[in-house]
Amino acid sequence: MSINTSAHRILFLHGSSDLYGASRVLLQTVIAFKQQGFHIVVILSEKGPLFDQLTALAIPVHIIRLGILRRKYNNIGGLINRVFFWGKAFFLLKKIIKNDSINTIYSNTTAVLVGAITSRLLRVRHIWHIHEIIKEPRFLLQILSYLMEYFSDISIAVSSATFNHWSSINPNLVKKHKLVTILNGIDAKPYSAFGPSLTHPLVIGMIGRVHFWKGQSYFLEIAHELNLVNPHIEFIMAGDVFKGYEYLLEEIALKKIELGLEQHIKDLGYVSDNTEFFRRIDLLIVPSILPDPLPTVVLEAMASAKPVAATNIGGALDMIIDDETGLLIPWNDAKKAANKIQVLIDNPDLMLSMGEKGRSRALEYFSIDRYHSQIIELIESI
Repeated sequence: MSINTSAHRILFLHGSSDLYGASRVLLQTVIAFKQQGFHIVVILSEKGPLFDQLTALAIPVHIIRLGILRRKYNNIGGLINRVFFWGKAFFLLKKIIKNDSINTIYSNTTAVLVGAITSRLLRVRHIWHIHEIIKEPRFLLQILSYLMEYFSDISIAVSSATFNHWSSINPNLVKKHKLVTILNGIDAKPYSAFGPSLTHPLVIGMIGRVHFWKGQSYFLEIAHELNLVNPHIEFIMAGDVFKGYEYLLEEIALKKIELGLEQHIKDLGYVSDNTEFFRRIDLLIVPSILPDPLPTVVLEAMASAKPVAATNIGGALDMIIDDETGLLIPWNDAKKAANKIQVLIDNPDLMLSMGEKGRSRALEYFSIDRYHSQIIELIESI
């Protein structure tokens, strides 16, 4: 395929500067486009680890408050606040688009609405990378699906579950070929440096942004059930909160006391090196209580040859073959989830074998080369 790199001058918009799943996907997408010689500019709302990684790659990065749509703004007062910042961001983005002759805006996550609006007003292409499965409020779903249909050239769903969700909200996205699925990829090399092994005592972990739907409280409930049978197992948690959601950490601390887990769980907070986290654990639990579109940590664990027990909703259904390359556990019954995990704990050979099969699946179906190829092919097709 012949690529006219001069035709692609892309402005990426992203709402955070962490290195959680959506940010990692953005980084990989930027790398793919940079390798093709595209002109890239990135807008973030703040400095942080992602900002540092991008600048190290000599990618121009600007810090602009993009009016990111968080759950706390899902009300009339919150939306008025967001409209104010969208207006300010628009004029700053307009200047960058003009100076850099940008012809494509690439919005990463549905929380970035200003990209869709700006693309329509300035008549440039718009690509929207959809990392979310949003259940409510209903009015927001209708607004977002309308913007996907009329304010975007194409929207990229990160999993089958994500695709099915948004196409059910707005069937026109499929009829008009405005929605496609590209599964995330992972650079497995950093995670394949160590082979499958088990520690003594066994270590079970969870890693992810602290949010109510990510299931930190559910993880504690599962840990409690497992601890009743296996008092020597160690548990570790990693992840921090968005600013303004610190109360969730207090709730988790109280839950640990309530379940008698203070001495059994170590909280690492934010970790900058996920490879080190996966080196330390023997099993990953992904306890999301709402559909997680395509949790990257599942791929990182699989690439590390660590078995994964993920709730049976969302993107995990694309990633895990139940009882073969991992476990699919109920999202609302800690005892049943723990009983299924206990089968692995009681069978170390099965745990090692499942880790190996998970690694093979990650390398075959979720490679970074496959992702790069598909994302480049998509942008050429627009």
